[in-house]
Amino acid sequence: MKNNKALCCFPLETLSRDLDPRLHLGLQSIKKGYSCVIGSKSGVAKQMFKQNLPFIYFDKGLDALAEDFYKNIKVSKGAVVSLDEEGGVYNEKLYKSELLARNRENVLKYVDLFFTWGEKQKKILLENTSVPEKKIIASGHPRFDLCKPKFKKFRSALLNINSSIKEKYILINSTFTAANTFLSFEEEIKLRLNARGDKSIDIKYERLLYDYRKLLINYFFEAITEISKKFPEFTIVFRPHPGENYEYYKTLFHELKNVVVTGDGSVQDWISNSSMVLHHDCTTAIEAFFSEKFIFSYCPIKDDNFVQSLPIEISNIITNQDQLLKVIDEIKNASNDQKQNRIARDLIRPVIANVDFESSNIIIKALEHITFEISDTPKINKNIFLKNLFNKILKKFKRDSNSSIFWGNKLKLRQKLKFPSLNIEEIEMKVSLLRDVDKSLPQVKIEQVYKDTYLISRMLNSQ
Repeated sequence: MKNNKALCCFPLETLSRDLDPRLHLGLQSIKKGYSCVIGSKSGVAKQMFKQNLPFIYFDKGLDALAEDFYKNIKVSKGAVVSLDEEGGVYNEKLYKSELLARNRENVLKYVDLFFTWGEKQKKILLENTSVPEKKIIASGHPRFDLCKPKFKKFRSALLNINSSIKEKYILINSTFTAANTFLSFEEEIKLRLNARGDKSIDIKYERLLYDYRKLLINYFFEAITEISKKFPEFTIVFRPHPGENYEYYKTLFHELKNVVVTGDGSVQDWISNSSMVLHHDCTTAIEAFFSEKFIFSYCPIKDDNFVQSLPIEISNIITNQDQLLKVIDEIKNASNDQKQNRIARDLIRPVIANVDFESSNIIIKALEHITFEISDTPKINKNIFLKNLFNKILKKFKRDSNSSIFWGNKLKLRQKLKFPSLNIEEIEMKVSLLRDVDKSLPQVKIEQVYKDTYLISRMLNSQ
């Protein structure tokens, strides 16, 4: 069965990170004759089985514990493609093991296509798994498409909607989740062990990582305090990682009047209008590179056992507070560093392929080769499957939180921060802004089909 009537299905986990690139990819798919459903993971999973169409499920990260889920997709006129939202930047010493942990052999057989961030990940999969080369495409990732200057108008419009900050600002992005979550260290480890379903976490290493990140928080607090004093003309926007406890930072910086702690909107929006971007080893440095921003990595300490090296290597590296203040003073009215930019392009290209092309074009074209074959495997009853899946999730949640009601409340709060809600007005607004940037995108019809979940299709007579 050919896929010209297929439904592209885009589950979202972290709304601020996932929505924009997946919505843009969905619109590109509609331009080529598909329709799409986008929204919460539970809503997308429910709706793709109800639409009575062949469908393509864009997994944001393969789950080794969800084999029944993938099996049911395959026996229901469905296809699975892997478009990993966290599939490219890891600690170099752990790179291979981290990538393979996200691509376990028991579920690889259900995947029709793998879209890797770059050739580096493709090579690891080819050499260490059973996946044939024809199924792996080094496409890059659509989130980096939306960081490029072409989409600056889109980003600036969104920032104007989500922020009242109009003056110059320094954007500081943190990657200190290991030392600042809503859970204690012990609770976090227990949660991750349950999620992985095995004992593959090195607790001793995680404890050392916790100590390293906690020390970095102190260094960044001291540096931000000095930046705040020396450069009162700047607002300092501190953006925690989506998995972090925002309230901790709000308390930490509450006396610094020109420091704003926020998780509102997408980090790409904040990057687009920033004067410069400061981080330690955050993936957002790569997004800042695509946005042609001046990037510097603050490394008062640096341990290669714990850092993601690529974001540091593409940045201007600062090792002490005096140097940091001097550099800010020197480049506060400058554009990005062209010499460092050339170095960065060569470092990024093997890891993130879409430096010089748009990932979405590669991905949509590759979908043409997917065919939908009805399997001889006995079909799983969808209602029973979904009920069992819900009960499994509920049982796991109760098991994880039974030691503390407070723990359960903290998990709910963290999930709420990652996915607060998705309303039709936000979808309509972003579709309009994207069509303003790319005139080739069609007019679409948007229907809410489930809580936080929307069916988007081409409007009749749309060119």
